[in-house]
Amino acid sequence: MPAVTVAATVLNERDDIDALVESLMQQSLAPAEVIIVDGGSTDGTWERLQAAGAKFPTLIAIRDESCSLRCSAGPIARGRNVATAAASSDVIAFTDAGCTHGLDWLANLTAPIFRGDSQYSLGGSYIDPAKSTVWDVASAPFFGVKLNSDAPTKSCTARSMAFRKELWERVGGFSETVFLGEDTVFDSKVRALVTPAFAERAKAAYQ
Repeated sequence: MPAVTVAATVLNERDDIDALVESLMQQSLAPAEVIIVDGGSTDGTWERLQAAGAKFPTLIAIRDESCSLRCSAGPIARGRNVATAAASSDVIAFTDAGCTHGLDWLANLTAPIFRGDSQYSLGGSYIDPAKSTVWDVASAPFFGVKLNSDAPTKSCTARSMAFRKELWERVGGFSETVFLGEDTVFDSKVRALVTPAFAERAKAAYQ
């Protein structure tokens, strides 16, 4: 079975962290490890991650307060780089807090990479219909989020993104000088080297 590391960065996501972890641990393609970098949460997120680590042996929780705005101009990017550097797998899949995933999300997202179609695969995201608000629906286009799981997407969001670690190294990782949009900057650098694959049925449900 191909080895994949799934990674995410979090900060004060107590209400969402359990659902994120559970959905990643139930994947049909079981990740070799799930690395979650906490930038110094103070709301109980870190304690929930520690409790989840006792339940799921493949969960690696890293607390790194340099992945916070107090210590870095690009805290999300820094968290992504810390997670990728720590990954033991050659293929890394990213998602975000606030996301949950269907059982085949990881298998579908990484399939183009393991088939040799590309070193870089994008899945996109959609509004979780069970949790959406009027604000979610209204703001979805601004955030590149689709309104249903079947809508075609060319999104570069790290809510559903996978790549070979070698490619991350070649482009110098995620830019730590960017506060928001670090995934867009990463995407533009990667596309200068490879053509992305757009994976079907690999959207993350996002609130």
